[in-house]
This record gives sequence, C-alpha cells and structure tokens, in this order.
Amino acid sequence: MKIYLTFLISSLLLMSSCDSYLNLKPKNKTVVGTMEDVKLMMSSYLFSMSASSSYPISFNRTTMTWPFNRDALACFAHYSDDVKMSLAVRNHYGKKYEKEYYENVDWKGWMFSELMWKRMYLHIGYLNSVLKSLSELSEYDQAEFERVKGEALTIRAYFIFKLLQYYAPYKNNELGIPLNLDPEVIDGPKRLTQKACYSQILGDLNEALGYEGQETAWNVFYSKNVLYALLAQVYQFKAESAAGESGDWENAEKYSSFIVDKYRLETSTAEIKQMFSPADGGVFYKDNNFALRIFGWNITPRSNTSAFWGYVGAGQYPADDLLTSYDAGDIRYEAWFDTEEKEYNKYTYKTWVIADYVVLFRVADMYLICAEANARLNRDKGKILLETFKKSRIPGFTSLTGGNVLDEVMLERRKEFCCEYDMRWLDMKRMGYTITREGVNEKSQQVNTYTLRGDDYRYALPIPIESELTYNKIEQNPGWN
Repeated sequence: MKIYLTFLISSLLLMSSCDSYLNLKPKNKTVVGTMEDVKLMMSSYLFSMSASSSYPISFNRTTMTWPFNRDALACFAHYSDDVKMSLAVRNHYGKKYEKEYYENVDWKGWMFSELMWKRMYLHIGYLNSVLKSLSELSEYDQAEFERVKGEALTIRAYFIFKLLQYYAPYKNNELGIPLNLDPEVIDGPKRLTQKACYSQILGDLNEALGYEGQETAWNVFYSKNVLYALLAQVYQFKAESAAGESGDWENAEKYSSFIVDKYRLETSTAEIKQMFSPADGGVFYKDNNFALRIFGWNITPRSNTSAFWGYVGAGQYPADDLLTSYDAGDIRYEAWFDTEEKEYNKYTYKTWVIADYVVLFRVADMYLICAEANARLNRDKGKILLETFKKSRIPGFTSLTGGNVLDEVMLERRKEFCCEYDMRWLDMKRMGYTITREGVNEKSQQVNTYTLRGDDYRYALPIPIESELTYNKIEQNPGWN
C-alpha cells in the first residue's frame, strides 16, 4: 500500500497544466523526498513505456506512451523512399493512415510533426522532473543514485537528439531546437544553436558513461552498450551537419567499434528475422546478440493489430528500386518480404499477445557506422568491415570489386534498415538525397510525381503552430511560413 500511495501522490503532483510542451509550471513543493521515491518515479515511467493501456502514467495531464509506435512508423515509412507510395492507401489497413498519407506524400506532414513534437517534449519534461528531484536529495546510496540518474540522462539525451534530427535544418547551425531542462522555469525558451544542443546531448551521455554504478535488471537505457551505440549515432549524424567538428568521425568509429568488437552479425534468415518477431508484450529485450534493445507493448494504434502493414495479400509494397537492389540469395530478401507477393513481411504482429514494438540500436547499425566512419577517414578498415557485412548477408560473397565504399555502405544501410522507424529518412537527410516518387493526390485522386530536393526545406519538420509558435514565438523553420 505504501508503494501505491507514494506513486499516486507523485503522479498527481507531476500533473500540471501549461501552455506548451517546452515548459512546466513551478512545482512549489518537492515532488519526492527519498531515493526510493525517485526510483519509483523512474521505474513507473519505464514500466509504462512497455505496458498495456491498463497501466498508464500521466504527466502534464497527458498519458505518456513510447513515442515510436506504429503511428510514427507509418509516417516515417511515408517520408522515406522505402514504400511504393502510389499503392500505400489502396486497402483497409493503409487507409487507416489516409489523413497522414495525403500530407506525407508531399513531405508536408503537419500532423506527423505535431505528433512527434508533443510526445518527445512530454517525455523530456517528465525526465527533467526526475533529475530535479534527484538533485534535491540529501541522502542516498551513490551507486543507486547513479543507476537512476544514468537512466534519466540517457533517455533524455536520446529524445533531445531525436528532436534535433527531425526539426533542425541540417546545414543551419543557428536553428537548433528550443530546450528547457529546468521544470521550475516557465518562460518559453528560444531556439538554441545546434552546437549548443549537441553539447547538452554529449554532456549527458558522457556523464552517464562515467558513472561507476553498474546496470541492473531494473535499468533499460542506462547500459554501456546503449551508451556506446547512441554516442556512435550522435557523432555519425553530427559529423556532416552545420555543427560538425573535427574528430566527429573518429568518435563515431571509436564508439561503434566497442559494439563491433563484442558482437557478431546475423548469418541466416532465421537469425535476422527473430528481432522482428518478439514473443511477448510488455517486455524490454536486452542485448539479444543482434539488437541491444527491443521494446514490445500491448497498446494497439488505431484499434487494429494489422495496420499499418496489413497482412500478406493486403500489405505494403516496397519501392521498386529497393526490391531490385538485393543480390540473389540475400538473407534479408526472404526475411523482409513475402517472396511471392513481393510485399513487406518484416514485422510480425501477434494479436492479443503483442500489438506494437520497435527495434533499437542494432548491431548491424554499428558495423555500418564503423565502416562509414573508416571510409570517410580514408582507412582500409572501411572496406574490410563492408566486406565482412556483405559476407554475412549474401551467401558466397567474397570481396568488393570496384565501386565507392561510401556509396556501397549507404546502399547496405537502405537494404538493411528499410522501414525501421526513422533510419532511412535520417540517412536521406544527412546525405542530402534528391528523391522523386509517385503518389496519390488527395483532391484529384490521380497519381502525381513528387520530388524532394537534396537541399529541400522539408527535410526539417515544421515547428507545430498550435504547440509553440503561438505561445513562445519560436522562429519557424525556413520554407514553412
């Protein structure tokens, strides 16, 4: 009973009204008083991210869920060049995302933008309160303190990084994201530079990495492996951006190597498929040899366990150039697609067992980040790692003959991570790809041709007007006014 009452009181004190997702009302009183209470705040949060809707946690009068559910997955698929957009809403399952589709087909997804903005700033606000409560403790066990703080710092840094990736124009350092990390400050923050945002992200991650406390079964994100993987991703994305600095690629190589040296790659269709067929809901899968984290939960978006992908015969089709890019015998072809219908079959949804899930920090990503970093540093290791990767995916492959190593790495990334939440969209953004595709126009219901240029303003999502521009007068991203 004591635990229940403590959590109830904490939850009620945490729920405050405010005009935006960037700031919170002052607390006026301490939310928690002991290390046990703060740990309960954090454990309740972690549990709610992978639990059914029967165990919600509310903050700012809003129910919190893991942001990257199938709603987000559908929109990222629309934004990428991984699906055949001319057929994406041809059946009942695709039509559940029809409203988003007609915005996303031209990369003008205001609903998508507001969805991700609200969700991630809500999480940052909650984690700010956890970290503030930790700072107010006078007595605590140091190792336990570090385990809880390491968890909060790592997850908060992850969400700040995601917001920066989605909303900051890649080549404009002045336009980072607005950031408020103090729950007692109610003034709406201005946009920071991208360099300032990266300084915060890297500072948080390195602080967590420097803690002596060891991860336990309680921890989820606070793990040396997750920290190495996240740091590798941060340096990879930062390196060619307006905030890029000398040493970024060396750091991307350094942190990805920690995982490459520790884990092998999948070598069969069965091994690679297992990551996308979790056995249970409400579970955090840790270090399953091929993915460092897999989240599964029982909340079904759109009340349909088959949307967005549908089932074979009524699912989503891959883009033609993606499908034809696989070599004969590639283990991913059978794992990702139905070989007869030529439809996506990458995600296995299990009705009444698990409704949704996301695979995070894959070992394959670390191999390809390491290969890319070495290629950009003009090191032979880049080609060697790429060949190692291709050998694991293509039976009988021996060596790379001709071709640009970096181009080959990017092609492998597309084949490997097709329709995995934001992976392809962010590669398109940082590489400045020009994409041309066909999609259905909402008004005419005819198939039109749409183009996204390499330097297109639409590579940075618009700041949601309702959420922030009206209240905090934040500068809108160029092109969206």
